[in-house]
Amino acid sequence: MTVKIEGFEPMDGRPRPRLVLAVDGLQKRGKTRFALTAPRPIAYINLDRGFEASKDMDLTDVVIADLSGAMQKVQPGKGKLGEDVLKPFKEEAEKALELIVKRWNAALNAGVRTVVFDTATRWWEILRIARFGKIQQVSKEHYGPVKAEFERFLYGALGASSNVILNHRQRAEYQGENKTGRFERAGYGDVQYITHASVELTRVPFVERADGDLGFRAIITDCATNPEADGEVLSNADINFQLVALVCRPDSTPDMWE
Repeated sequence: MTVKIEGFEPMDGRPRPRLVLAVDGLQKRGKTRFALTAPRPIAYINLDRGFEASKDMDLTDVVIADLSGAMQKVQPGKGKLGEDVLKPFKEEAEKALELIVKRWNAALNAGVRTVVFDTATRWWEILRIARFGKIQQVSKEHYGPVKAEFERFLYGALGASSNVILNHRQRAEYQGENKTGRFERAGYGDVQYITHASVELTRVPFVERADGDLGFRAIITDCATNPEADGEVLSNADINFQLVALVCRPDSTPDMWE
């Protein structure tokens, strides 16, 4: 039976699944390499320094909005500064934020298979500078509207048809005033409530590796689409978007992530 309802269109076969991932890691842990294993075409938004890909990285069907130059102009005010001093910091950040949101919305609406944002840590920082002029010594009660604004940006990923990868830096984790020896995501703390899963990219210290082991690891956590995937670890050559996707969506097939 053919179903006809005003405002509805027939579906052409089984829709391709997608994933919205938060990917965390220190520098040189493979965040860019992992992102470039995602289905193509890829729209890559870069805020962190100049984009550099290794010679062995395939950039076919990858387009980039390299905003790192504009972002370098954005520096936060420090300490207890008056509004007259903070104003220039805020103005530069407001310009940068407008550009970021424009590129973000364009990428999500372009119909590409994957959108990469590198890094969401820097985006959250720029938003705070745009609203406060600084990122330190801001009272918690002032953060409500800014958190809501950032979540509105991120929720755009859930409404799009593309896979979305939100890269994040990491920082040292503290318990009180003491470092725990572990690392945690740097940036907006509640991003895991918006993404389908998180992937932490790490590297085993050289002295702890077996012969031939490069030491790269990907740990899947906070997987809403497959809770049994939490704690799953991929190593070295197995660290790619397709394998993460198959773990997070076990009802899917490899061809859906090509």
